Amino acid sequence: MYMIIFIALTAIIVVLLMYRYKNREEIESNLGFKIVGYYLLGAFTFRINELALPLGFMIFLLFFRPTRNVPLKQFSAMLGLIMYFAQLIIPAVDEYWFERPHEVAGMSNHASQLRFSDDWGNIRSEMNIEPHARLEKG
Repeated sequence: MYMIIFIALTAIIVVLLMYRYKNREEIESNLGFKIVGYYLLGAFTFRINELALPLGFMIFLLFFRPTRNVPLKQFSAMLGLIMYFAQLIIPAVDEYWFERPHEVAGMSNHASQLRFSDDWGNIRSEMNIEPHARLEKG
C-alpha cells in the first residue's frame, strides 16, 4: 500500500520541480540535472542499525552554497528532506494499520477440542475474509 503513496508523492514532487524549473530566476546550464541532484541529495539517508540520519540534507547545509537559482535549489533539497521523512513515517503507519492484532473468540473452551477448521467460518466472518478463501495445509 505504501508503494502507491510513494509513487503519488514522487509524482507530486516531479510536478512541483517542473513548475519551479519553468519559473526559475536565471538561465543556468544543466539546471534540470542540478535540481534533481539537489533533490536526491536531500533525500539521501544513512542508516545505522535502526537509526536513519538525513545525511544528504546535512551535507547540503554544511557544504553546498549555490550562487545562482538559490531558492530553486533550496526548494529541491527541502523536497528531498520531505521524502526522507515520508520514508520514515509511511511504512510505520502502514505497518500499524495493516498489521494490527485481531482477536476472534474460539468455538471451543478446551484446548483438546480445538480444531481450526471448525473456527474458520467464525474467523472469516469476523475479519471480512472472502467466502471463497481457503486454508492450505503447511
